[in-house]
Amino acid sequence: MLTDSKITNIITSPHHPNWADYKTTTPGSVLSVGVVVDDKQVFWGDCLVDVHRDLAEYSAFSTPADFIEAIDAIVKPTLINAPLNSFRYLCEQIEDIRETVTYDVVTPAPIPEPKTNGAVSRRDLISGNILGLRPKPEPQDIVDEVTERRPLHPGLRFGLSTALLHAIAYVTDQLAVDVLADEYGLDIATSPIAIHIELTGSRLSSDDLLNYPINALGYTQFVHNARDEMGTRGEHIQNYVRQLSERLQDTVPADAPISLQMDTDGGWGKLLDNNTGKVLGQVSGLAHAAKPFRIRFVSPFRAKTVEKDIELMKDLNQFIRFRKIDAQLVAKRNLISLERVQAYIDNKSAAILHLNPLLLGTIDQTMRAIDLCHANDVQVLLGSNLTASDRSSEALANIALVAQPEAVLQTNQSVHPDMFPAYAAMSKITTWLRYRTAN
Repeated sequence: MLTDSKITNIITSPHHPNWADYKTTTPGSVLSVGVVVDDKQVFWGDCLVDVHRDLAEYSAFSTPADFIEAIDAIVKPTLINAPLNSFRYLCEQIEDIRETVTYDVVTPAPIPEPKTNGAVSRRDLISGNILGLRPKPEPQDIVDEVTERRPLHPGLRFGLSTALLHAIAYVTDQLAVDVLADEYGLDIATSPIAIHIELTGSRLSSDDLLNYPINALGYTQFVHNARDEMGTRGEHIQNYVRQLSERLQDTVPADAPISLQMDTDGGWGKLLDNNTGKVLGQVSGLAHAAKPFRIRFVSPFRAKTVEKDIELMKDLNQFIRFRKIDAQLVAKRNLISLERVQAYIDNKSAAILHLNPLLLGTIDQTMRAIDLCHANDVQVLLGSNLTASDRSSEALANIALVAQPEAVLQTNQSVHPDMFPAYAAMSKITTWLRYRTAN
């Protein structure tokens, strides 16, 4: 055990901004960051820089070049020479880092007044241009420059914490999963956590459904024209759920603990004008169509603010419980901080929270968020179907085996379940733990 080990440098790969990781679908969407220990070993974490819609405010600062600049300017001064003796403390150091960013906020130009067929407009009257002879300037967008201090991009925070986790495992002669179990006082699962499979593009057979511990089958539809894509009363979604339920009954036992999870990316709010009562009717109809399986309803509203989304979700969740409908409401959108997680929990806005570590920051933030959920009897779906690297998949596996969420989701939507990198990593870790215990 190297108890006096310190961080001697932070390095990045690649060293130039135009590199593309062959494992990703987006060029330049991954940057690897390495924690150098005692100038002898380096441990890597992957910083995923794909801009998620929940992170739109980071869109102008989400390139590998931006990450490298932040690492050189403010991360290195914080971490170099830090002792590797507490994972949680180092994560807190990363979360406390603030960077100064400057960007433009554009307010669209006002819409010109309509022509008045020779009548004097109110604007001309006020300005003294009664005859309308002076040419009117074209309305211009208003551009305000804003400077603020904020936390590092969550993708960078996640990658740094992944590298630190493996560095501490090295100096303490443990597995990464052992470090998390010790730091958070939790047990390690003895077998892989059940998985959530996105059906879009997946090639599923009856053997897949019988051979994997599946918690839920998900269907995500990014709705643009709600009436055309969902049906004027949502009948297209109901037909799909009914057909899927019938298919599953021919494949798995009727009492199999599998839920059907429908995500229309706020499509129900578009279709039904965010009317909670009408959405409740759809929940009831889908719950009936899904029988004997339970239905899950993911972030159905398209609210303009987080506060409004929490309010709508709260009302719908209360109605579901009051009517004793066999359905679960899942909150997915807006969960980008512990404060947001706490707000959805405090308002009882969902039965399940879908937590994406890539949006929350360091691994410590994800562990804390899961702990908040468990302490309040809220289930957790953990992970993302965004493109990920092998290293980030292994990090997700370590988190899952210690935090033990309801299910783990992490894969490209087009791959076969055999290719679940997080599930494969969980299987390898638990196999080694069983061997270690037996010998």
